[in-house]
Amino acid sequence: MDYFTIGGISSSSFNAYIYDSNVFDSPSRSVDTYDVPGRNGALTVVGSEKFDNRELWYDMYIPKSMISNVRGLSNYLHSLKGYQRLEDTLELDTYKKAMYVEALQLSLKTSKEAAFRVTFDCQPEKWLKSGEQKTVFTKNGSISNPTVQTAKPLVRVYGKGSVQIGNQTIEVLKAPTEYIDIDCDIQDCFEGTANRNSYVSLTDFPVLGPGSNGITFGTGITKVEITPRWWIL
Repeated sequence: MDYFTIGGISSSSFNAYIYDSNVFDSPSRSVDTYDVPGRNGALTVVGSEKFDNRELWYDMYIPKSMISNVRGLSNYLHSLKGYQRLEDTLELDTYKKAMYVEALQLSLKTSKEAAFRVTFDCQPEKWLKSGEQKTVFTKNGSISNPTVQTAKPLVRVYGKGSVQIGNQTIEVLKAPTEYIDIDCDIQDCFEGTANRNSYVSLTDFPVLGPGSNGITFGTGITKVEITPRWWIL
């Protein structure tokens, strides 16, 4: 009996289980189309690393205690604000970021059971749970990206000096109290709640391409921790 979990609460808590889903469908690539006067067809500009949000749905059934469980699930889903971590038992190795925006309408109901569709606005990435695991380096090494997608890691650096990750070099100009977190997704450097962008010099934020990515220590850096954030479509 498959189920989904969002915001830390599973649909099975409301006796609601999945009997069908489009979870294995992929998002579409973002393409801008322009009409050019005097030219046949259209000019298209493809954002090679940009994918659109997609509609993710689960067809659900509740086999017992229909009224209390439908009310409970509906009220819980409507209480969620913004994008939430969404997992399901159909793909145990991934999670998604999704927002509940649709009304819950029953396609079948009796006093005991119900069937209905739950629809989410889902960001395009499926995040691998293995990408949440932190890898610690105290000397030169490498980290291997198991996907074909370029990852934007969270990098924690200890010390003052330089370290090269892939093709990019991070130089810490001023020693932090303990460490500096370099978030390559939101492109921000911080230590806890303190801004540390002025402590760091880099040409670009490091990314982890498919395959092996080298980690090379310069002087002064004592430890590097990388949370890679692997993802697939």
